[in-house]
Amino acid sequence: MLLIHMLIYLLLCHCLLKHKKESAVLCLLSFLLVFIRNTELCNRLMFLLPVLVYASFSDLETGEIPDLCSISLFCYGISCCRNEQIICACIILGTGTVLSVLDLLGFGDVKLCASWTLTCGMYIFTALFAASLAALCISVIKKESASVRIPFAPFLAAGFIISCFLF
Repeated sequence: MLLIHMLIYLLLCHCLLKHKKESAVLCLLSFLLVFIRNTELCNRLMFLLPVLVYASFSDLETGEIPDLCSISLFCYGISCCRNEQIICACIILGTGTVLSVLDLLGFGDVKLCASWTLTCGMYIFTALFAASLAALCISVIKKESASVRIPFAPFLAAGFIISCFLF
């Protein structure tokens, strides 16, 4: 638990330095969440929510997901993962790398998904399905062409949060 608090603190400092006030507020709230209610879901969301919000805002603003997000998720996930989660992460990383080389998905999204897989395992596929479906619907509604890049991290964050509550 101390490692999680240290990672949240580092992320909070980084958010404040980069003037990401929304993410910094979520970091503080999630830091306090563990003291209010100590359940597995609260512990997951305490760390994951600020990271995902920060990744989403960064992706929306700059089109890139900071490595700090993936590294934070990786450190959290590796501290509590099982063998099948490592296998799922390798599958996601391999498939995502192919999609990234084909320029169908950004590598920041791939790293975010692989890191998240260490935390939630097989539920990543539910999150990816929800995120892909939402992104497809938005692009159809906006009538975007296939060459337009859509920030995928906000959709991934929503899918991850949905999968946390479903499973």
